[in-house]
Amino acid sequence: MSNQEILLESGNNEMEIIEFYVSGQPFGVNVAKVNQIIQFEEKCLTNVPNSRVELKGTYQYREHTMPLINLQKALNKQTVEKIEKPLILITEFNDIISGFTIDGVDRIHRVNWNKLQPMGNVFASENSTCIGTIHIEERDIVVLDLEAILAKINPSTIKGLKYEKDVSISEKKEAEKIKLYFAEDSGLIRNTVVTGLKQAGFQFAGVAEDGLKAWNDLEKMADDITSKGYKIKDFLNVVITDIEMPHKDGLTLCKNIKEHFVLNSIPVILFSSLISEQMAKKCDSVNADAYIAKPKTEGLIELIKKLGAS
Repeated sequence: MSNQEILLESGNNEMEIIEFYVSGQPFGVNVAKVNQIIQFEEKCLTNVPNSRVELKGTYQYREHTMPLINLQKALNKQTVEKIEKPLILITEFNDIISGFTIDGVDRIHRVNWNKLQPMGNVFASENSTCIGTIHIEERDIVVLDLEAILAKINPSTIKGLKYEKDVSISEKKEAEKIKLYFAEDSGLIRNTVVTGLKQAGFQFAGVAEDGLKAWNDLEKMADDITSKGYKIKDFLNVVITDIEMPHKDGLTLCKNIKEHFVLNSIPVILFSSLISEQMAKKCDSVNADAYIAKPKTEGLIELIKKLGAS
């Protein structure tokens, strides 16, 4: 399966997930992250001594040498039966090409984001490797957070999320004038980015773990502020949102904001691992003011300063 253009209208709150199997259990990932699915060939694998158990080795893929992750080990799954012809799910996000071993592939499902049920409090944590579950044809498909899996194996893949730059008093005073709302479903990314943005001096009008909560918060904020005769920009200057989120995705959230008679003046930045030439067009189609790929927090801060001061 080669990576094909996803024929989804931007901002309609739909996604396509590819369903595959590991140890007999169905899992899924957003098709937008999948480059290709190929058959595993032993001759292309190079074992890496003293590496983590989840890392099968490096794998020669076209002109690239990519890490090959044993997804069964990464998910702590037990071997059900020996797979004669294992497959490799090749992904590309955050400017990183990686391979994940899988047992087999089913098909692509088009689903609405509101069908994605986040992991409950018992399962959700900063270290969760799952975004949530989708019920399709009498079975639950667990949608994986491949970024979190990669970050566990190689923390340097999200190193750019941490903002460790020294900030002067004058820079902090300028940043304090800018109030942000941030929507991001990953606990690890959300907490890391919020910490960095606060360190840079920015204030927060709110933080949400999914797009629907963000929209409800923003709508209520707009109603409350205007009913009291205030201006929205006295309380909110920039919205930052991920694209992949339960209930309401970032593209739909952006579209809703830009169609709202009060919120439409607020700049929206899409901060996502899915940013590519194709995704950039989708961001433009919902009138996003800017978009930037994770984990470039320093670049995000520069965009916030530029847009928040306008």
